[in-house]
Amino acid sequence: MKKKNLLMTVVIAIGFAFTLSLQAQNVVVESIYPKKGESNIQHVFNKKNYKEARALQNGTKVFLKSQQKQADVPAKGTEITLTLILNYDHNVYFSPYINVVNKQKDYEIWYEGNDTITQLVEAGTYDIFSEFFVSGETSAYAYIIKELINISADTVIAIKAADAKNHIITEIYNEKGELTGPGELINDTTFVSGNIDDQLIARFVKSEWFCSNFTGNRGNNSRLLDFYISDVSNRYIVTESRLTLGKNKDGFYFNKFKLDNGINASDTLRNDPDQYVLHEEHFQLTPKSNGWALWGIRSGNVVDGSEGSGWEAYKKKTAYLNGEGMKIYLDNQLCDANSTNRVDMLAYPRVIEKIDTIINEWKQKDEIDTSFASIPTESAAIALNSSRNVENLITAQGNFRFVPDNNHLTFIILPEHPAFSFVTDNDNPIMQSDNCPIAFCNLLNYFNKNTNKKITRFEPRYLGRYGENRSIDTSFFATEVKYNNEVVYSGTGYGICDFMYQWAQDNHPDGIFGINMINNNVKVDDVIGENITTITYDQTKEDWTPPQLQMLQFRDISGKVTDRFSLPENGIVELAAGDFEYIYDWPENPEHFEYKDDNTVDFYYAPIGKKSWTKLELTKMPEYFAHGFGDFYRGSLSSIQQTGDDTWYDVKVVCTDSTGNSMTQIISPAFNIDKTSGIENPVMSSKLYVYPNPFSQQINVTLPQNIKGAFSFTIFDLLGQPIYKGTKGSDDHSQFTLDGSFLKTGTYFLVIKNNNQVDACRIVKK
Repeated sequence: MKKKNLLMTVVIAIGFAFTLSLQAQNVVVESIYPKKGESNIQHVFNKKNYKEARALQNGTKVFLKSQQKQADVPAKGTEITLTLILNYDHNVYFSPYINVVNKQKDYEIWYEGNDTITQLVEAGTYDIFSEFFVSGETSAYAYIIKELINISADTVIAIKAADAKNHIITEIYNEKGELTGPGELINDTTFVSGNIDDQLIARFVKSEWFCSNFTGNRGNNSRLLDFYISDVSNRYIVTESRLTLGKNKDGFYFNKFKLDNGINASDTLRNDPDQYVLHEEHFQLTPKSNGWALWGIRSGNVVDGSEGSGWEAYKKKTAYLNGEGMKIYLDNQLCDANSTNRVDMLAYPRVIEKIDTIINEWKQKDEIDTSFASIPTESAAIALNSSRNVENLITAQGNFRFVPDNNHLTFIILPEHPAFSFVTDNDNPIMQSDNCPIAFCNLLNYFNKNTNKKITRFEPRYLGRYGENRSIDTSFFATEVKYNNEVVYSGTGYGICDFMYQWAQDNHPDGIFGINMINNNVKVDDVIGENITTITYDQTKEDWTPPQLQMLQFRDISGKVTDRFSLPENGIVELAAGDFEYIYDWPENPEHFEYKDDNTVDFYYAPIGKKSWTKLELTKMPEYFAHGFGDFYRGSLSSIQQTGDDTWYDVKVVCTDSTGNSMTQIISPAFNIDKTSGIENPVMSSKLYVYPNPFSQQINVTLPQNIKGAFSFTIFDLLGQPIYKGTKGSDDHSQFTLDGSFLKTGTYFLVIKNNNQVDACRIVKK
């Protein structure tokens, strides 16, 4: 399909796929099955690292990495000849692909038209993984796996496609119990519409040694996503992730299936529609969103902690209304963190903003590419935790997620940050983008030994309070660059990226850089705001990398993420920051950010627009240090002296390292305190009554009348740290007594939780 025709799609889906193993497989399979006469789904991925190896039936294409390494060849003198004889009906099966693999070696074998294949291998025990495409009315994939084959001398092995005798079918039902289907092409002229737009799949067939990945969409071929597999032991698992696109605003469905006890029979996998957890995601459109705003979603799979394949999709004829609830049906419970062969499916709700602007720009350049045909605001990943609650997984962003691992990179998705991640429900929805974001940058500076040139990559990003990634902001922020106090660049959006790259290519001497970025694509509770970020660093010093703010959150004393408080003492600020040095010395030391323990953080606040900064003390909490985030800090807002009712406050965060490099951010507005909505009597909430208060030994607690059954209670200090926890059973009365004699003199918060209800009040120990 020509690029310009992509504008005509009803639904555009962008998929990215990688095949993974301990040796990082190099094959991607892409399947396109559009409706008759209509480009309903476009499934593409970043092809710059791949070349097309072959085209199969019905639009399926297979890709190899552009700079694919040569297949492993045994050392001289250790050669053993492995002969593979392929036995299959050429009218049914075609395009076999084979891996001979163990923990140390992976011999990739591509079919070249000869059914007898010879490969030199080293002696050892191997699995032989074979994959065939099955043509005809039951188009599918067939996997033939031979396990733990001892190859100690010249060996001949027959691979019979008919051994893939176990037929695995997957059926997805919606929340109404209806089997989902995108419609069927009956003949060349007749198409019967279904009850969904499409169904997108990522399948992983993996063992400890190997992982094969297939990515495709169901389109109008209902049998394509079936597969056949030979008998396999529990050394192998098969995981299928399905993202189903409901019609119009019916929502999105996430389903995950896992076969992990071996396979020796045909099976039909069916989801239980009663297991769906309905989640509604709400977005506030940013001020620059005066064009189209569309429903969108992204799926991502995490394979043993590394990124697998996924899909991006948006509905081009389904407009998103400001603040609307986007329905997502989740049945994607996370695996146990200690489980082997772990595969998790993550959902990333999003709205596509300003798509008209970006497409018009590309129309002029004649280079439309759906991989970048949108600038979304995307939430943090969501999935069901072990309690089947919807958890927002706050993870490190950008290149900070790269860590070196056995001479190759692992793209970390999990684990999430334990302090910033949070649980939500539809009774207490959050509004994405209704806050002023922080800025952080992938700032990479290194010398490329191959080209003998210096490389600088400066890639700014904006991150909201709930972990939402605001790509739209990076198209509109204003920036100025000073070099040795002289302005050398000013512009908007990603122009700074091109400038910084070219500056390094031109071999300018090292100097002192000052970068100022202003993002005014901000509206918080109808208040127009901005983020002003200033970065300074001295390239002439050995340590030139500036420290960075990585995450900022506010919470109330019950733990809810919010930036609006009735009283100062109800608010807690949490942030992460660190000094990171970019390391690049491929292949000896693959690219990654390395944490350095020399960063200090100062936090200030002021009434909005006043710039009369007051310092607020933070407590560094080493137990929450996390890779990609750096150090974790927490502070109470209780010391704030209000200047009036319903006051918004700005925040200034200053990060400085030991050599003077720094990042300063002014976040305006950052949080609100409205004592007019608070409680006149601070010892009594509208539902919870405690006495005496202040107390010396014991305190009596009278519960709200609507608390039924068992409940939990927690005493927090002013930093939000739990001091004491307890529970009461369903037979307890509406009043109970707490022994607070063990508490030190000071102010605390008592929080009562019963189901989704939370009640809290301040208590004082005298």
